[in-house]
Amino acid sequence: MSRSTCLFLAALLVGPGAAAAQDAELLFLGNSYTAGNDLAAVVESMLDSGGIATQVERNTPGGYRLPQHLADVDGANQQVATWMTPGNTAWDLVVLQDQSQVPGFFETTPVWVESRDAAVELHQRVGAVGARTLLFLTWGRRTGDDSNAQLFPDFSTMQDRLTAGYLTFAQAAADASTDARPVYIAPVGEAFRLVHDDIVAAGANPTDEASLFSQLYVGDGSHPSQLGSVLAGFVFVASLTGSLDGVPEPFGLDASQVASLRDAAQRAVLDDTSGRFRFPYADGALGDDDDAADDDDAADDDDAADDDDAADDDDSATGCSMTGAPYGASLLLLLPALVRRRRSSAPSSR
Repeated sequence: MSRSTCLFLAALLVGPGAAAAQDAELLFLGNSYTAGNDLAAVVESMLDSGGIATQVERNTPGGYRLPQHLADVDGANQQVATWMTPGNTAWDLVVLQDQSQVPGFFETTPVWVESRDAAVELHQRVGAVGARTLLFLTWGRRTGDDSNAQLFPDFSTMQDRLTAGYLTFAQAAADASTDARPVYIAPVGEAFRLVHDDIVAAGANPTDEASLFSQLYVGDGSHPSQLGSVLAGFVFVASLTGSLDGVPEPFGLDASQVASLRDAAQRAVLDDTSGRFRFPYADGALGDDDDAADDDDAADDDDAADDDDAADDDDSATGCSMTGAPYGASLLLLLPALVRRRRSSAPSSR
């Protein structure tokens, strides 16, 4: 992990003291969208600052798809297999993220079918370890996807398809569950949409380099900037706890921009009236004494997920320790400026 990312995460730790006891354990199985700015640690720090002492683990190889995560659970990755062996770790929640394009592909595309089926099986495995399943609904690319221009011509169309795909994965997994456990969704991509649509409503162009929407991405228009990861973190915390109270404004980032992101996350989760998403907090927030992980009561290429989400070869490394005392305020002053910065009818992933 880069030094700037370590400093960014350290900045997120500045705020109210975390609770002394560990209240929640989260496992993130994703790829470079999760690895970017170490989103798992961002969520951990935000929850800690809000008074929920949290431990996270993550496995985030570039370009990973849900079938690859399932293979890891089955033994291809010994660490993941150990984490997902019943009795080893009392996970509260397992976060699952697919490759950035696949959920938006046509439902007849082999890789889409593979991911849906893997979501169904992974939900069963998550239940076997006594945890809840949370799907990380990702964002469309800033100007769509040139490699699939007919399918994803712009951000809004791509977001529509990604959201529909994740909802279908969730429904298929829940329907197949033998114990009626729900599948939850953290609608990060829908929060990106709110930022995008607010700019459109104001008569401006969200793809302008200086717009807040554009600044959610790094230069490739796909991976998240620090602001993008802050927005994602807010959505996860709101989805998990039903509140953003106590989560500090990250030091070193523009306060008005962060306030806008907090508002977008709250609207995406706490003000959601669509009925499409089910949130963990509605069935018992993290940190509740009665929080139960068991909710019984309540393209055809094998390389579909290769280079696009593998832009950073070190994206599965954690790199800096976030345990112990926060970094000193003098280091926070070194937080670098944010980086500002679309073939055939058959879908292609990269």
